[in-house]
Amino acid sequence: MFDCSVEVAALELEMAINATGDVGRYVNCTHGITSDGAVNRLFSWYRVGDTAQRYLLSQYVARKLAQILGPNYLQTIATSLPSNPSFDGHIFELWFFAMLTHDGVVCQKGADNGDLSIHDTWKAGKVLHFDPNGTIPMDDPNQWLAPIKWNQGGYDAVHLK
Repeated sequence: MFDCSVEVAALELEMAINATGDVGRYVNCTHGITSDGAVNRLFSWYRVGDTAQRYLLSQYVARKLAQILGPNYLQTIATSLPSNPSFDGHIFELWFFAMLTHDGVVCQKGADNGDLSIHDTWKAGKVLHFDPNGTIPMDDPNQWLAPIKWNQGGYDAVHLK
């Protein structure tokens, strides 16, 4: 996909995800390796020594799969793919937004004695990833906005009520 624009690559990957019917079967390797051609576009394989290791093809693919399959998928994928601190940070971000999409988030605060209490609850809602340099759609109630590009030292989410 190096010979096309980011927009065209995103469209092709979206078509691959949508063509699967049940993308969870591909992710869990319970479906044929070339069926619908989607696996070749969603994962990359690298030989490390005598074994082949699989990785998610891109952050875009990871984000789309997290939105579709939810936080449990991310817990599964985190244990099945090679890990490093950078990867762990991306998985945590994806898990956070998957929680916002599927279950909502319960924010807790800790007391000096170590006890936890509920500080706030963020209800589940649609998470819209957007280009901060483009038009920011704000017409959907109960949606979360997440910029596609952000300062790598952290990431942002904004909730519209």
